[in-house]
Amino acid sequence: MKIATTHADRMALIAEVHKRHEKLKKVKLNSKKRPMIKRDFAKIVIDDTDENINHYTDASKYAKEYYGDILHQTIKYDNPGVGEDWGDY
Repeated sequence: MKIATTHADRMALIAEVHKRHEKLKKVKLNSKKRPMIKRDFAKIVIDDTDENINHYTDASKYAKEYYGDILHQTIKYDNPGVGEDWGDY
């Protein structure tokens, strides 16, 4: 940091700062904004917006494939009609 003690030093410092300011303004003007890249995204169209597209629709197949015997052992003593949403296998 420069400190100006006399009037001549202050004027020289002001001129130096002005020169730097003009140089930075010129650089900023030339590199102010980068051109934007146009991006195309896939347009997903959902016919029925009330339907959850992430919902697994074949629950009995899912339960048999991923839980198998563990699920069967868990629900085999359940009351009839209680655990039937997983399917009957």
